[in-house]
Amino acid sequence: MKNKLLKKGKQNFDWGVISIFLIAGILRFFHLGEQPLFCDEAVHNIAAKYFLSQGLLSLFGHWHHPPFKYYYLRLASYLFGEGLFAFRFFSALAGALSVLALFFLVREVVEEKEIAYLASFLLAIDLLHTSMSRIALEDAVLTFFVLLASLFYYKYIKRPKNLTLFLSSLFFGLSLAIKWQALVLFPAFIAYFILENIKRKERLNWGKLMTVLLSFLIIGFCIYVVTYFPWFQRGYSFFEWLRLQAMMGKSVAYLSLGEYRVGTRVYQPLKWFFFPSYIIFFIEESSGDNIQAVVTLTTYFLWVLTLPSLLVLLWKRKIKPFANYLLLLFIFSFLPLVISSRPIFLYSATAVAPFVCYFVAHFLYFLFHKPKLSLFVVGYLGLILLNVFFFYPVISGMLMGGTYKQVLSFFLPF
Repeated sequence: MKNKLLKKGKQNFDWGVISIFLIAGILRFFHLGEQPLFCDEAVHNIAAKYFLSQGLLSLFGHWHHPPFKYYYLRLASYLFGEGLFAFRFFSALAGALSVLALFFLVREVVEEKEIAYLASFLLAIDLLHTSMSRIALEDAVLTFFVLLASLFYYKYIKRPKNLTLFLSSLFFGLSLAIKWQALVLFPAFIAYFILENIKRKERLNWGKLMTVLLSFLIIGFCIYVVTYFPWFQRGYSFFEWLRLQAMMGKSVAYLSLGEYRVGTRVYQPLKWFFFPSYIIFFIEESSGDNIQAVVTLTTYFLWVLTLPSLLVLLWKRKIKPFANYLLLLFIFSFLPLVISSRPIFLYSATAVAPFVCYFVAHFLYFLFHKPKLSLFVVGYLGLILLNVFFFYPVISGMLMGGTYKQVLSFFLPF
């Protein structure tokens, strides 16, 4: 009996997923504490101390974003001390876990395990997602919660259970308490609910729709407000909180380009899919001619294939327009960035990266099963890996000098 249970456990143990998760973890945690500190990370940590101890929102600590990040930053400091590894721990962990979340989401929606493997592997090695998981900004954690909210909502639509709706609402609230960018989930979820009814040729279930609406509004709103508890303890009223939200909205709407060294197209979202894009947050000169940097950039050969992949999949009816859950999430996540009147920095693309990886994975899977194109797929995956291998020392904050630095200067303004 015991041997049978052990055998069954081994069969259920998915070494493919474990291996991809380990790759993601290694790429995100390697050299994490030695990577140079840049100003936003330092400011976030100071702002977290003042917010949790005194309820103060620092003008320099991204006060225009909700304060949930301060909680996990302080928790990391409590667990690991005041160091660079601690600052970045939860970003790196969320980045690695996002790979698992994407695997389960794609497997649930597409029901092709091979596509789920490839999509999660591409996210594991993507330079943009990896680099944003290695710094103490909010975007990697936001992406993780967005994926969890999306996964549990899809489970709820297919097999309605109160628990999955609650979990989706919970993670929606947490993602909203990190960054307003998560607001796009709400209309995406409602649109998918309606489209599923149309696809099944069923009458719209208004009772179920109201349950969904109230769940996201009540649970999401409550979580969002509760994160301001230290601020309310200073004696502020709910109406003052509403004024604060209005001020945050104005600040986000009129955000300037800042002082980062950026690629010319870094704040033009549609061009991320056509041209290499990067942000150099910080450069530090070291001994001799060596430098270290804090950089985020796209995996060019992955991102440039996104729109062709999407168009071919639609043309070949591998995914149906507006009936595909992942396509809807991509549209609602990316379209607001495109139509925004203010500059959109590349780090906002972190939450879009999982859907980029899915489209490219599905496209390559489709091509691989064409006898004459399987070698092309293998070669192109090799090209993506070379792209990652070449730039990984840059995004991991390693010392760069000599010939490598000279070659890099053709791609980045070092």
